[in-house]
Amino acid sequence: MKFRVAVLAGGRSNEREISHMSGNNVMNALKRLGYSCLLVDPVDINFTRLLKDYKPDLVFIALHGEFGEDGTMQAILNFMGMCYPSSGVTASAMCMDKLITKKMLNGSGILTPRVLSLKEGSQEPPFVIKPVKGGSSIGVEIVHEPIKNPLEDGYFAEEYIRGQEVTVGIMEINGILTALPILRIMPKREFYDYIAKYTSGMTEFECPASLGEKVSKKIKETALKAFKLMGCKGFGRVDGIIDQNDEFYVLEINTIP
Repeated sequence: MKFRVAVLAGGRSNEREISHMSGNNVMNALKRLGYSCLLVDPVDINFTRLLKDYKPDLVFIALHGEFGEDGTMQAILNFMGMCYPSSGVTASAMCMDKLITKKMLNGSGILTPRVLSLKEGSQEPPFVIKPVKGGSSIGVEIVHEPIKNPLEDGYFAEEYIRGQEVTVGIMEINGILTALPILRIMPKREFYDYIAKYTSGMTEFECPASLGEKVSKKIKETALKAFKLMGCKGFGRVDGIIDQNDEFYVLEINTIP
């Protein structure tokens, strides 16, 4: 009997469309490798019954955002006794919350942009506004003028770091968490926003990034340290930016990249 994999994709977050893209890519790859696989969308009220009836050997979570990347689906699968190859409940929930992630990173001496207070126009622009939770750069904005109104609930401001955007994939290989080659991101927009991410031709990539051995080694070590600090496992991605002094700032940790 073939190894059976259920792929969870879609979901109910504002990243539903991106999740479907991820899920279909995973499904196509699994089929090429000869696996038996089933695509399941958790918006189906009977999705737990579909999983039970299919009896998968493994569940691959390709859900992004709330309900899929925040520990909720991981808790459901734990309750059902089903295996999945990515981070568990606690690590997923912490990484989904950028403020919790920053507190953890700061406590371990890992560089991350400072959280800013915008009371009474106390911060000079530019600075970055982003949602506490969520991905795909939805809701992220670089602000170039002072703002007078308070931020909406669920948003915060952070220091703007001018530099090169990079990302480091992490994968557990033979039981050892390993940093994959660094990817340098060169968007044709102001930053790697939703349009730059998902519009063909709007971003150029370099992998492995030509950063020099010393800088590359430091970035990989920092990415691994951050990933382990948050209790992540299986696979994931650490996003960051390299400033003009070759210092690497961790922006966020993605448990379902």
